[in-house]
Amino acid sequence: MVTKRTAKSKGNQFEYDCWYSLKQKYPNILLTKQLGFQYQYDLIDHDSKKVYECKRLKSISWNQALEFLTKLTIKAPDEYLPYLLFKSNHQPCLVMGLYRDWE
Repeated sequence: MVTKRTAKSKGNQFEYDCWYSLKQKYPNILLTKQLGFQYQYDLIDHDSKKVYECKRLKSISWNQALEFLTKLTIKAPDEYLPYLLFKSNHQPCLVMGLYRDWE
């Protein structure tokens, strides 16, 4: 039996791919769904104070990416840096983040 890959399964796989890649540099990074709570972001690293949202879409515009990043910035815990990891079909993964001045 052949199963069809749905958009949800592609998105879930992308989250795991991002988690695995980031785990090489940030060994304590966590998938938030594994914590048993529903957050508005997919990955969190308490040591480096970063949160990540992973999006895999057929196509994504810069305006859409900025909307996702803005939402993540609002939902991220205080003093955590937000990053959007996104990928369109047949394109490499891109990272978008905001710089916060902590002073």
